[in-house]
Amino acid sequence: MKTDLSRAAFVKSAAATALMGVAPSLAQTGDAPMINRIRIATLNSPDMKSVADWYVKWFEYRVTETGKVDAALAQSWGTPKMAGAPFTLLASTGSPDVFLRVIQGSPAPAFNPRGTFGWGSLEFIVADLDGIYKKFKAGGIGIFREPASLGGIFASIHAMQIFGPMNMTHNLSVETGNAATSNLPTAKSRVDRMFLVGLNGPSLKDLSAFYANMFKMTKGADFEYPNPVLSEAMGLAKDHLFKLGLVRSAQKGNTIELHDLPNGAPRPQLEGELPPGVGMVSFGVADLNALNLPYLGAPAVRSSAAYQGRRAATLKGPAGELIELIEE
Repeated sequence: MKTDLSRAAFVKSAAATALMGVAPSLAQTGDAPMINRIRIATLNSPDMKSVADWYVKWFEYRVTETGKVDAALAQSWGTPKMAGAPFTLLASTGSPDVFLRVIQGSPAPAFNPRGTFGWGSLEFIVADLDGIYKKFKAGGIGIFREPASLGGIFASIHAMQIFGPMNMTHNLSVETGNAATSNLPTAKSRVDRMFLVGLNGPSLKDLSAFYANMFKMTKGADFEYPNPVLSEAMGLAKDHLFKLGLVRSAQKGNTIELHDLPNGAPRPQLEGELPPGVGMVSFGVADLNALNLPYLGAPAVRSSAAYQGRRAATLKGPAGELIELIEE
């Protein structure tokens, strides 16, 4: 399956600008962002093993830890029924402290990860885009944007888009030019860490204000772009222009891409469980007490390898998204 999103439109979209981080497009808040970086994307699937195996096979990730979610941790997420759920923790060899955590959840109603509110796409930095493309192509992985330069001032950035597990959008990007001046982090393995997460909500204005004000994240320019496939799925005109925005954390390249979906819907979620798909994203921060946020539970030390004995706490964002914060 391929979109007919034009190359020119893609280059002008927030996705393309997120890759480069061109300085004139960014409006600084005046304070350093209180979020340091992306630490964990937690995936909730009724078939944990097949999802985890997918990343081991195709991304060459390694299993860091297996276990069961303890009751206190599940309660801290506001999802008490996840207690006892098996999980697999995965990481690249290049960034062993940035994780994908796959949890075994109950089967949920069918949903479109691109058309419902909450965490959506994940973007990864890679070292060998052409080699990865050949491997995916030969293996029958769904590719809906083949590797290509973004063109113009973005010519040194090459990117592709694929369908990952649970029909999730995965973007893979590489800097072919000057790594020192690029906003992309440097890949230390063939498929390395995620550096950008997508978030869908009913109001770009509200999403931007929340992350810029609550966490002092650096707010980027807003954009409009066509996406005929998404328009069709949401019953909109094919030439409908979707709004996108960016907010950046303190560490190079770590970005949240905000998607305005006025015709979107809440993601179907079973009571007491995580949302299906990307159910939660965890970020590193310096001091949970200094943030003074409306956490779902008091900050507490967590023992899983994902936390390394550090404190963590969780809150909900404006689109109902779960945001876990880990001290580092």
